[in-house]
Amino acid sequence: MLQNIYGYPVFSAGVLLVPRGVGTFLMTVVLGRVMGRIDLRVLLGAGLVIMAISFWMMAGFAPTLDAGPIVVSGFIQGLAMSLVWTPISAIAFGTLSPALRAQGTTMWNVVRNLGGSAGISLVQALLTTNTQVAHSAIASHMSLDSPQVRQVLQHGIDVGLGPATATALDAVMNRQASVIAYLDDFQLLAIAMLAMIPLLLLMRRPSAAANRVITE
Repeated sequence: MLQNIYGYPVFSAGVLLVPRGVGTFLMTVVLGRVMGRIDLRVLLGAGLVIMAISFWMMAGFAPTLDAGPIVVSGFIQGLAMSLVWTPISAIAFGTLSPALRAQGTTMWNVVRNLGGSAGISLVQALLTTNTQVAHSAIASHMSLDSPQVRQVLQHGIDVGLGPATATALDAVMNRQASVIAYLDDFQLLAIAMLAMIPLLLLMRRPSAAANRVITE
């Protein structure tokens, strides 16, 4: 999104993602000190809530945006990622004996990679579909019966663009449709994070061993 929508070069886009890593690092340090004192389900629930907040912030991105909201939402998302993955990893391995943790790690990585791949594929499919739907909705208003459309096309002809005016107008519609699709995906992800919170009630209270996994 940073490159395709907002036009950031590769290096600048990478720099804007640094705060997410900083947030993850800082929260991991904090969790190392508090995991033995707080129920891991509480930490996991807090992570899901904060993750939902970050996605909801991203759902408010405008077609033109400075770096501030990107940095802030990225940092908050980094905090949430650590709050989600660190406790859930401790819960997953807390009931395993040290002798079984090698096999457990393999199974955990397989399940995580499969789930991640399925989730990415689903979100990408929704992004593509929503982009097409939004483009069709925008294009339905681009009729020659509209004075605004005729004015834009006439201006393009007056400045010598000719047929390129229609191409430029289509590019603008594509960009707007992509923005709408991204925002819809972010809203869906925010709702999905909140929808997973009730599942924490189905989890047993983590044992003391689970709290110690992170320190071993």
